[in-house]
Amino acid sequence: MINNTQFRIIGRIGKVTKLNKVTHLSIASDCQIKEGETWKTETNWNTVTAFSEQMCKRIANPKVGKKGNLIIVESFLLPHLLN
Repeated sequence: MINNTQFRIIGRIGKVTKLNKVTHLSIASDCQIKEGETWKTETNWNTVTAFSEQMCKRIANPKVGKKGNLIIVESFLLPHLLN
């Protein structure tokens, strides 16, 4: 049996920063939290780094990597890099 760690972030693009061969995305995702009898919306910010040239080009497309666009990021963590 192979174990792996997968994750998915669904949110809106905040900022796109292109550096040399990588692109950094800040992604805002909302969640509802109950405080007493009322519900509160909390925004979580995640930073995702795209390393592949193909993905960096796709994010650079103004129709895709525009601030406010909805995006789904799915990936996995490599166990040997977690230590």
